[in-house]
Amino acid sequence: MWKFHRNMTRPYFSRERITDFEIFKRHSDHAIDLIKRRCSSGEAIEFQDVAGRLTMDSATEFLFGRSVNSLSSPLPRPCAAAGHVTDTENAFVKAFNAALVAVGYRLYAGGHWRLFEFMGDKTRPHMKIIRGYLDPIVDEALRKKKQKVAEKADEEEKSTLLEHLVASTEDRTVIRDELLNILLAGRDTTAHLITAIFYFLATQDKSIFKRLRQGVLDVVGPTNPMPTFEQVKELRYLRAVINETLRLMPSVPANIRQANQSSVWVTEDGTRYYIPKGVNATWSTIGLHRRKDLWGPDALVFDPDRWLDERNKKYYLANPFIYLPFHGGPRTCLGQQFALNEASFFVIRLLQAFGDIQFSPESYPPGSLPPEDWKKSDKARKPFEKVHPKTHLTMYIKGGLWVQMHEGGSGGI
Repeated sequence: MWKFHRNMTRPYFSRERITDFEIFKRHSDHAIDLIKRRCSSGEAIEFQDVAGRLTMDSATEFLFGRSVNSLSSPLPRPCAAAGHVTDTENAFVKAFNAALVAVGYRLYAGGHWRLFEFMGDKTRPHMKIIRGYLDPIVDEALRKKKQKVAEKADEEEKSTLLEHLVASTEDRTVIRDELLNILLAGRDTTAHLITAIFYFLATQDKSIFKRLRQGVLDVVGPTNPMPTFEQVKELRYLRAVINETLRLMPSVPANIRQANQSSVWVTEDGTRYYIPKGVNATWSTIGLHRRKDLWGPDALVFDPDRWLDERNKKYYLANPFIYLPFHGGPRTCLGQQFALNEASFFVIRLLQAFGDIQFSPESYPPGSLPPEDWKKSDKARKPFEKVHPKTHLTMYIKGGLWVQMHEGGSGGI
């Protein structure tokens, strides 16, 4: 079954499609305009909310050929200004997020999740809304395919994943599930990556922000509205910032696999573990990425230069499987390069437009920021964190990421 779905979607993620930045530009311009208008009033903006809308709009247009236009809904206001964070999500996005939370709970509850939903399927009302939006789109694509076959029309280039799937199968359920599967993988993970990048830029030493921005202005320019794939590749420090963000805050902090055959694992010290067929093996990606024995004594420190200096060769290149934000092997993420391209494009455009970013703790709803005892904790990065990271299927920040951004400097669009 996995091979069936993999082979159905892999051909669509060609280099030509994932480097077509026109979709990214359209939605990035919209998001930047919203940020400018909010920040010009002196209020903070909830950046995680904007990143989620941006990636949802880009992903739905890329996959369905039709954006849900979530960026058109009003943005939430800071807690200090509004008294609470306003619920401004459109129906599809709200249902999608709610279904995600319900499915995430099932994952953590294991095989007993049905006991907690004895009175009814908690995803059903949300999936009704999602299918109500998606089914007419799928039906229209199937109708167009049948019409072309009947008219013996010439085959057109398939510009969306939906069109690609319709050409492969007429099973409505398979098409819908495939679209939602890729949407889940492509939207939330990229939204968290973009949010986490700007969390670090807003809370770490300002020299990181300045160096990254200067590199963007030098390579892409202050006003170029369409960075190219070649320019993105040239920005080595940008890639280092992205890598370091995914190391300390991977979008998928843990994963699970099931043994399809019995085997014996042997550790470096010779310890042998028998793994029976059918056993689930869970691992912590975020824990792996923060191990000092694998990354060095400064493993808990956000330092993009580790990807550019001798530490890169000493640790990562010597053992690439210590870094698995997109996982590895045959099941590595299909949309990896698409996500990296979208995040890179949006970061570039924002750094062209804004010369400063500041964390805004006063804008948070009560109870959202880390508790005071985190500062004295001896656990991992708790003493470092200015926000409260959490997870369902993917990572997110409790209460969002409230920041103020200021235009100026040598850039601006």
